[in-house]
Amino acid sequence: MIQPPIWRLLGKLVGYAPRLYTFDGIFWALILILPIIPGLLLKEFFDGLTGSAALNWDAWALI
Repeated sequence: MIQPPIWRLLGKLVGYAPRLYTFDGIFWALILILPIIPGLLLKEFFDGLTGSAALNWDAWALI
């Protein structure tokens, strides 16, 4: 038995319900992108706390 290529099967699935796969792709992208937003906000917060100060290797930096 010869198996059809996976791309042909995926094309048939997407062709059957293209709107479903479009929304599914959009929602997966949101699930993967949304956790980045709190990290960027925290980065800006801590950058604002330190200002333009460089990290020095002293006792306060180690604490």
